[in-house]
Amino acid sequence: MKQDLLKILHQFMNRKLSEAEKQKLEADIEMKDLMAIANIAEQLNVPEQKTKAEAWETLQNRINTATEKPVRQLWQFSKQTVAWIGVAASIMLLVGFYLFFNNSPTLYETQNGQQLAVFLPDGSEVTLNADSKLSFVESDWQKERKVNLQGEAFFKVKKGSNFSVITTQATVEVLGTSFNVFARNKSLDVACFTGKVRVGNKNNKTILTPGKACKLTDNQAFTNYQFNEENKAKWSDGKFYFNAEPLNLVFEELERQYDVKLEIPELSDRTYTGFFTNQDIEEALELICTPMDLTYEITPQKIFISN
Repeated sequence: MKQDLLKILHQFMNRKLSEAEKQKLEADIEMKDLMAIANIAEQLNVPEQKTKAEAWETLQNRINTATEKPVRQLWQFSKQTVAWIGVAASIMLLVGFYLFFNNSPTLYETQNGQQLAVFLPDGSEVTLNADSKLSFVESDWQKERKVNLQGEAFFKVKKGSNFSVITTQATVEVLGTSFNVFARNKSLDVACFTGKVRVGNKNNKTILTPGKACKLTDNQAFTNYQFNEENKAKWSDGKFYFNAEPLNLVFEELERQYDVKLEIPELSDRTYTGFFTNQDIEEALELICTPMDLTYEITPQKIFISN
């Protein structure tokens, strides 16, 4: 008889219970208790912004706190009821583990001097540049294709439902295309290679087609421009091209690619047009410093740039 009731309870948890079967469960006092526990378990959730490690640490802290508190007996149960409650507690624990680890965001992160290729659940491909972070919730992927980005990444998105890249500066939306997103501090640069890209925040929006890009600096309006497709976003090949870019941003990229620390003088509004590779740091320094009339000194701890 209990086996039949357990099957009905399983159907109840999966929302497949008829009204007659529900009444049959409620007629059994122990099963009615389990139904109440199952309802509580179903409402468990984890904040989306917590990582798996953070969620697990929170759970452990709560368990430790609970074990330190004195326990006061509120109800008297039969041995059989206690056994059923043990089963229900196991169910709740499993549900808790599932929610913690299934709803927590998947995070990919690169350090200075690293690049990483990531394949998303739909087969879309993302290449992360150095010092970048990409996260998404895999359990929500069928409902919405959405990733969070800090840093720089090149996307090759499979056709399908709307695909969004969330940055602190703006949201980039596409259906299926290839594009590059640079999002660091207050700066944003988005370049469209194929398809169509929409970039927007609460104040501004713009549409990009192949060969078009836009910049957003200090949260001002978007500035659209035409880019050279032979040079743009070649960082995944180890080549870094700049067209009248602030010199301090060029040196920041050098630090990321070679994982070094630079000490640079006040560069005011000086800009740089040129390129370097991530294969030879002395060659890269020569390519940047010589045309800018700068000198450099390499020490074990730091690289000093001088006027």
